Amino acid sequence: MPTSANRVPRLNPDNYAVGSGELIIEGGVVTGKAAPDYVTQLLPQLDFARFEFQRMHDWFDKHADGRVDHHMIFRGSTYHIYADGYSTADRRIHYEVGVDFLASFDKQSWATSGQGRLPLFTKDGRVGPDGKLLNERVRYVPLWKLANSVFVSNNLIETSYLALREQLRRSSQ
Repeated sequence: MPTSANRVPRLNPDNYAVGSGELIIEGGVVTGKAAPDYVTQLLPQLDFARFEFQRMHDWFDKHADGRVDHHMIFRGSTYHIYADGYSTADRRIHYEVGVDFLASFDKQSWATSGQGRLPLFTKDGRVGPDGKLLNERVRYVPLWKLANSVFVSNNLIETSYLALREQLRRSSQ
């Protein structure tokens, strides 16, 4: 009869790591579909976009069901983008991507607040075995949601106040 020291626990594919963390990548390139299929059929050059970044910062939360929530900031040379969304255990992804005007603060509180952001599109798909995105679907943000983001949820006065407060806090330390 084997002792407990000889037993190897069976791997459970539904037993996912749980917790929070950060990932920082210094420099890189993000490529992917930048327009919906009906647009790229007319203008094939928009099928893939390329964004070079100096730094990517990802704050993530891993859940017991295999879902991982991400709040990513990609700092570029002329502008910064964000990607907020999730991946699932079956390798599906969903992200909202847009311009982040406050990315230079590089803090989790800003990344999760949604302030200073202009959403551009959402991206869905499934990550294939080789890491490529399959069944990729890009949907541009409707005009009403863009206007809501600019005039309501990202109120310029509130965002300016919060950014100024952060700058004062930094300079006093």
